[in-house]
Amino acid sequence: MKKNIVYGWLVGFALTMPFAVNAKEICSNYTLNEDVSDGIIIKSGCDVTLDLANHNITNTNNNDTIIIESGAKATIKGNGKTTNTFNGKAVIKNDGTLVIEDGEYYRVDESKNSYYVILNHGDMTINGGKIKVTNGTSSLIDNGWYYPEDNSSKKMSSLVINGGTFEMSNNNKYIKNDDYGIMTVNGGTFNMNIPSSAIIANVGSYSGNELLTVNNGTFNYVGTNYAIWGYAGKTVINGGTYKLSDDSSKISNIALAETTNEYTTINGDIVIAEENTIAKKVEVETINADDISSEELNLIVNAIEQKYEIAGYYNIELFNTVNETIKLEKISESSNQVKVTINIPNTISKVKDGYKREYYIIRVHDGKTDILPANDNGNGTISFNTDKFSTYTLVYNDVEEKATNNIENPKTFDVIIVYIIIAILSIIGIITTGSKLKKRMN
Repeated sequence: MKKNIVYGWLVGFALTMPFAVNAKEICSNYTLNEDVSDGIIIKSGCDVTLDLANHNITNTNNNDTIIIESGAKATIKGNGKTTNTFNGKAVIKNDGTLVIEDGEYYRVDESKNSYYVILNHGDMTINGGKIKVTNGTSSLIDNGWYYPEDNSSKKMSSLVINGGTFEMSNNNKYIKNDDYGIMTVNGGTFNMNIPSSAIIANVGSYSGNELLTVNNGTFNYVGTNYAIWGYAGKTVINGGTYKLSDDSSKISNIALAETTNEYTTINGDIVIAEENTIAKKVEVETINADDISSEELNLIVNAIEQKYEIAGYYNIELFNTVNETIKLEKISESSNQVKVTINIPNTISKVKDGYKREYYIIRVHDGKTDILPANDNGNGTISFNTDKFSTYTLVYNDVEEKATNNIENPKTFDVIIVYIIIAILSIIGIITTGSKLKKRMN
C-alpha cells in the first residue's frame, strides 16, 4: 500500500513539472512559466516562438544555453535574461533561422571563462533586446566562422541588426563579421568602452563575399582605435550617428574595401559610401578673439579700418558627409558658392532711430581678407555666399536714413494753364520780333 502511494505521488509530481525545466528540446510555441537551468534546443524542422515571460535561462551542463539547430526556425520574445558561465560556450548558438525581438543575453567572462554571447552560423535578425558582455577577451557577437575550413556547406552567415542595445564593458574585442559573414546594420545603440578595439570589426575575407554594411544606428565609442574597423572584406558605410571620445577615434580603416566610391576622412582613413548619400554640410562654430592667431587678427583689424563694428567671430567649415552624419572630407575651397546662415548675436546694440544697419562678412583665408555682403533675413539671422572656409568675422555699420521731401504734384488743370501762358508769351515774342524786322527792311 505504501509503495502504491509513493508511486502515485511520483507520477503526479512528474506530470505537474514544467516541460522546459527537464526537457531541453522544443518543437512548438512555448511560454516559460519558470526559470530554466539546463538550456533549450530548438530542433531541426521546427518553427517555434519562445516567450521568455520574465523568466531566466542558463545552462549547468557545460553546453550553449539556447541552440537553434540547422533547419530550425525560432523567434524569441518577452523579457527575461539568458546567460552562460562555461568557457567556449555561447549564450545563443544559431545554426538555423533566428529572430530576436526582446530579452537580455549576457556573459560575465573571467580569465579562464570567455566566449561569444552570440555565435551565428545561420540567418539571424535582431530587432530588439540587449546583448551585453563584461570582462573577457571574446567578441560580443561572431557572425561567421572563426575557422572557415569548418564551414563544410560554404553557406554565408547573415546577421541583420535593426534595433536593440549592444554593450561591452572591460572587454577588448568588438562585434565581429567573420569569414563567410554578411552583416547589415540598420539601427540599434552600440556602447563600447575602453579597452574595446572597435564597435564593429569586419575581419573576414576567406570566401571573397564577406560584407559589412552600416546604414544607421547610434555608435558610442570611448576609445582610441577604430569605431568601425574595416580590416578585410568589403565595408560600406551609408550613415549612422557616431559619438566618439576624441579625434583619435576613427570611423573606419578600409584599405582593402572593394568599391570605387572612396572618400578620405579627416583622420586620413578611408570611408566608403554610395555616391547618392554624399552631401555637403556647413558647420558654424562661434569663437573668441583669443582663438584667432595674431596674424589673422591683424588682417581683420586692417580690413575694418574703423568703418565697422564687430558682432562676432566664427570658424566656418565645409564637409563632404554621408547623410549629414559621417564627416568624410574637409573642404577648404569649393568649386561652387555655398550659402551660409549664422545667428546675429543678441549682445550687440540696437539700431538708433533714423538709422539702418548693414551687415558684412570679413573672410580671412590663406592670408587674404575679403569683405562679403550679407543679407539680413529679418529673423535674427544673416546669410551670405562663400566658396572658401576658414575664419570669418561678422561686422556691421549703421547708416543714417535719407529724409524724403514731400513734393505735391501739380494738378492737371494748373499744368494746362501754365502751358497756355507759355504759348501766349511765345506768340507775343514772335509778333514783336517780326515787327522789328519789318521796320529794318523799310
